[in-house]
Amino acid sequence: MTEIPPVAQGAQRRSSLRARLRRSIFAVAVVTLAAFTGAAIVEEKRLSAENASLHATLLLAHLAHMPEFAPEARSRDARASLAHALSGATVSRVDLLAQGDEPPSAWPVVARRSVRLVDGLFELQYRVDPAHARRAVMRAAAIHAAHGLVALAALLGATEWILRRNLVVPLRALAHQISLIRDGRGWAPHLPPGDAEIAEVATSLEQLGPSLERQVHEWLEAERRSAVASVLARLRSSLAHEAGPGRREFLSAIDAEAVRCFAPLSEGGRPWNTGEGRHS
Repeated sequence: MTEIPPVAQGAQRRSSLRARLRRSIFAVAVVTLAAFTGAAIVEEKRLSAENASLHATLLLAHLAHMPEFAPEARSRDARASLAHALSGATVSRVDLLAQGDEPPSAWPVVARRSVRLVDGLFELQYRVDPAHARRAVMRAAAIHAAHGLVALAALLGATEWILRRNLVVPLRALAHQISLIRDGRGWAPHLPPGDAEIAEVATSLEQLGPSLERQVHEWLEAERRSAVASVLARLRSSLAHEAGPGRREFLSAIDAEAVRCFAPLSEGGRPWNTGEGRHS
């Protein structure tokens, strides 16, 4: 079994930046939206209770000024008029109670107002069905929760689009560029645009390809010149111990060729490496 290097093991253990950013943004967005949604629901409930109390107070004030609740009116006539005026109400009711009377309903009292009739001192009580209040709160909670989910989906979608466009795609292009240079298949002449931080890396990597190719060509040129130098040196050494016509001229030609081969190109040297860099 091939042993995985520690660096590769560390790379396998690390999660991607995209996944970590997605999880972090999702957690922060969920907590923030939950807090704001909860605060909105509490405020909606408070405002609903405040509006109901104000409405009940105004209604009782209006009823108290009706002729049926004048000081010379009787409680029986006032109750009959009140029942007739509020007939058909299903989520709220108004009761006229004397001191010590048992309330006809267990609904909570939202507002009270005292009235004095011929029969004595009475109290108008405005009651609201708690189930209706709960339904109103649940409806408000559902609306706020839907708004929060829509905002969360929009935020995650925008974040994913930004990460993919400005981070994932440029990094994949950089990784492809590095793999091309690593495998000796040239380099991509242009990289996709990215943010300022990635653009700096992309610019450096674009300059790295030609620089590495130039260095490789220089290394190949040095290797070839070394090989030529070795061949010329052995050839000259073998001819130096032999006598014969034209030996001196042949040695002079070898020396001239060596000088010309190892001279810089600007001075007429022979370009032993004439291959051009290939762009993939």
